[in-house]
Amino acid sequence: MAHTFQREALYEEVWSTPLSTLGPRYGLSDNGIRKICKVLNIPLPRAGHWAKLAAGHSVIQEPLPADAERTSFVSYPPEAREHVDPTDQIWLKDRLAFEEQPENRITVDLEPTHWHKAIAPLRKTLEAAVHKRRKAVEERDRAAAKRAKQVRPGVNLDHFKFSWLSGGLLGEPMPPCFQVSELTGTRALAIANAAFLAAEERGCVAVIISGKLSVSLNGATFLMAIRERQDFDVVDRNPIYPSFGQEKRYRPTDRLALVVSRSPLGDFKLAEDGGQRLEAQLNGLFCRLYRTVVLSRERKKEFLAEHERRLAGEARAEAVARARAMEAAARAAEAARREELIGEAARWHQAQQIRDYVKAVAAEHLDGKPAQHEKVRWGAWALSVADEICPLSTRLKSFNIEA
Repeated sequence: MAHTFQREALYEEVWSTPLSTLGPRYGLSDNGIRKICKVLNIPLPRAGHWAKLAAGHSVIQEPLPADAERTSFVSYPPEAREHVDPTDQIWLKDRLAFEEQPENRITVDLEPTHWHKAIAPLRKTLEAAVHKRRKAVEERDRAAAKRAKQVRPGVNLDHFKFSWLSGGLLGEPMPPCFQVSELTGTRALAIANAAFLAAEERGCVAVIISGKLSVSLNGATFLMAIRERQDFDVVDRNPIYPSFGQEKRYRPTDRLALVVSRSPLGDFKLAEDGGQRLEAQLNGLFCRLYRTVVLSRERKKEFLAEHERRLAGEARAEAVARARAMEAAARAAEAARREELIGEAARWHQAQQIRDYVKAVAAEHLDGKPAQHEKVRWGAWALSVADEICPLSTRLKSFNIEA
């Protein structure tokens, strides 16, 4: 059932009721309410707001901005989920409440004193990648200076050789889960380190698999990569050759995003938009993980239920097919039996006609013994033919009755 949210009314609600409580009132998750607030430009309480309020501390309520592109939002909540487990919902509520507590906020130390065993080796990897890039930049610049001095430079193959430098990101030996620049490499490692340490504190398994940051909990797995977002400038490819047109020249921005793949659910990312750094969003990452655990279980139950429904449907279809086949076989058998009956009756009738005919012939008087003898012989033969044609004896034997 659709529900229309009015901007002013929703603002009052989100500042008087936690999103985890408000969302279910409208058949939505707290993230669903959060998205609606973003569309309507409604500020939300910061992390730890409700815990501070419960502890009796004073909190600041951000005023509702005067400007907004929309003042209402129509929501169409999804249908109620069929396989919701109350135990899972209690567990999820407890885990979300845990992440809301100020003492459980994940902090990122940009100069960690304690490293996770999977992240620690990447410090040297980062140093090697930075050294490799700096060396390549120096080599590219020397080659460019040398070409600039040439009167007739030949074909420039350096463009292809050094093309990987154009975006400002580090290349090998950094694993694919870190697509960052020298500017953000150290911060990205610190964020990954804090996330992995927090994951193990929460009972998760945190490893690097096939170049991906992997965090698993109760059968749900997040495969993650930290990427630096890039801006670009449109420039001429080569001023000497205007026909080559223009190209986008990318550059790093110091804005990181955590891209998360979670099969079979959809991918998502935590980005540094609106001034919030990625370091401040790690608790939200685990909230997503907890929801994924519950949703994955529900999806599994849905899959099993659908599988059982499909098997039951196939069994019903097979039963119907067997019943129809049996009915068709019964009809065919009945038709054959009737046809046989009609044939038997016709042969019996022919036999009776022959016998009646023999009687009629026998009743006629003939002179002379030879004629009489021939008539008797013919009559015996005709009756034997009638006996062969007549099905009566065979039919009586089928009843186990002696004819």
